[in-house]
Amino acid sequence: MRSPLTAECLHPPATDLRRSSLPALRVRSYWLRPLLSMRQDDLHTLLGPHPGVYICNCPEKAWFEHFGIPGQDYRATADKKACTFSHLASGSIWISPTSPVRWGDSIKTWRSSRMLHLGAGPLGGRAAQVVHTLQLLYWLTSLRASYRYVLIYNFYLPVFLAGIYAKYLLGKSLYVEYQDDYTTKRANRIKNIFERMLRKTCSGAICVNEHMVSAFKGKPVAVCNGFADLSYATTCDFSFHDGMTFLFGGSLDDIRGIDLVPDLVSALQSKLSTFRILVTGSGPLRGLVESWSYPEVTYCGLLSEKAYSEAIDSADACLILQKPDHPFSRGSFPSKVEQYAKYKKPIFVLSLL
Repeated sequence: MRSPLTAECLHPPATDLRRSSLPALRVRSYWLRPLLSMRQDDLHTLLGPHPGVYICNCPEKAWFEHFGIPGQDYRATADKKACTFSHLASGSIWISPTSPVRWGDSIKTWRSSRMLHLGAGPLGGRAAQVVHTLQLLYWLTSLRASYRYVLIYNFYLPVFLAGIYAKYLLGKSLYVEYQDDYTTKRANRIKNIFERMLRKTCSGAICVNEHMVSAFKGKPVAVCNGFADLSYATTCDFSFHDGMTFLFGGSLDDIRGIDLVPDLVSALQSKLSTFRILVTGSGPLRGLVESWSYPEVTYCGLLSEKAYSEAIDSADACLILQKPDHPFSRGSFPSKVEQYAKYKKPIFVLSLL
């Protein structure tokens, strides 16, 4: 089976003259190619027409504005979660427990027209997890007449336990929106075994790529790389030309391929006289990025929401350098596609040679 970033849209058939004529730039052991489409199965065929409860950590915009933006990757993930909820049947309920690891502090429970947001007051860590689990059990019980199924985001323990309660004690179906398979990179074998066991309890799953389907054998599955509308890509100018500005945004780590930028610079230098690569984000390889002295590469740091949007808007093309042969790529799909597509930018991704 092919890597999720070497799908048909990224390895176009040779008989398709329009697609076979698109540029491909060799970067180390990969091709940098245009992203033309994504797989988006109809979620209604999996979840049905009835209302459900969507449980995942995702604060509303007002919460973001009050407590600050945690990072560019999370912005794109938040957008994707909002799109998932928008595809659920009318009358569905979004319950968002505050992650005590990320948010902690003294967040209190509050409700809006879109979401029931659960806080744990001043508690954090395991204490907050216990509180959230009890809160979820209470709300799932009190709202049981208004939903048919529970959809959870990954296997966050308090959420999963609440989903098991809803399935076996309240008689609801339990689905998982499986966005990141950390068993492909996590070193803890016990946690990996535990997570693989949890998959068997689900009624079905929304998988972020085709490779994850095998984890739910015999169960109904929908594959959804994301909700970005890439129809504009068929009319995009994917050619390389002098003076271009490329944008790389996201985690600065080995998986997302920030270490490939020097090779990309060399490859572009063989085609272009002048170009710029703007890098924004943070991560374990930030020190490496800051040490570079390539005149074509500018590290912009971790940008604010407004500055990041302006950077995307001003770029000629956006880069996704996630390595398709990295094990984690079998259990994920780059969420930054969502943000880039909003600005109808040409998006380049890596595929295998």
